[in-house]
Amino acid sequence: MNLISNRYQPINLHDANTEVVNTAKVGTATQAHTGNPVCCSRFYDAVYLTLEIVYACMGSCESIESKASREAAIISKKIDKELERKNNGNMEQKLLLLGPGESGKSTCLKQLKIMHANGYSEQEIQEKKFVVYMNIVQSMAALLDAMETLGIAFDNNSMEIHGKLVRKVHASGCEFIEWGPELRSAVKELWADSGVRKTYSLRSSFHISESAEYFFNDLDRISKKNYKPSIQDILHTRIPTSGVVQFYFTMKGINFEVFDVGGQRSERRKWIHCFDNVNAVIYVAAISEYDQVLREDNKTRSVMVLAMRLLSHIFDDVSKML
Repeated sequence: MNLISNRYQPINLHDANTEVVNTAKVGTATQAHTGNPVCCSRFYDAVYLTLEIVYACMGSCESIESKASREAAIISKKIDKELERKNNGNMEQKLLLLGPGESGKSTCLKQLKIMHANGYSEQEIQEKKFVVYMNIVQSMAALLDAMETLGIAFDNNSMEIHGKLVRKVHASGCEFIEWGPELRSAVKELWADSGVRKTYSLRSSFHISESAEYFFNDLDRISKKNYKPSIQDILHTRIPTSGVVQFYFTMKGINFEVFDVGGQRSERRKWIHCFDNVNAVIYVAAISEYDQVLREDNKTRSVMVLAMRLLSHIFDDVSKML
């Protein structure tokens, strides 16, 4: 537009009148000097020609400038809309995952990773098998502890040896459990014992992972030498969340940053620091926990009711901040 303006400077009315007057002066001087009628005619011709040129330039330049301005305005609007679209698309949305312990927050995060972040790498999948082994040992140890508490005996006394092995492995606290023949045989035979099954049927009176039965019923597959955890296996694994876990993914051109905060009582004091600039809070409560006891004390009944109370407390705390 600047190039056009510099090349075709518009002529205003004052400039046009000045041009006519100058031409008239020249014509008058010529006529007075020669005294020839022909010069007079040429004088008027010159005036008319000058007027035509001046007003033609005025109209032409104004037309070019007006058209260029309209085109520039249209282009500017298009650029503004495109920038707005890109800014909205790249704007980061902060999501906060809250809920009591073992309500399914981390499972939601796993599903988001699988659906929107290219899932798990081969190395991550191989590492998950140790989490599966650990969860199996933890669940069986929980059953053995509950058997003592409830006064339920093994159907076969030989199960005592298997029980001691499981307790020993569990007490070691090792994250990378060696799933050898002896251990997997012990877990398999214990799960087949009627005393253990009876204890499991009373699981609402003590805490045990919901994934316990899923893994116990598939021990043969899990015990294979070339075992590779499936997506369902990974979703059923359980590792308590400690601190704040951040996860990023993009969906429909929008960037999301998700914060998964531990749901145990000791972790909840960290929640308040995560509310800054949050766009949405996703509160997770497991409906299946309506008759289960709390993991922290193994006494509090109906974790579902506790989850609803916790949600109410969150509303109260946030309203005070606002």
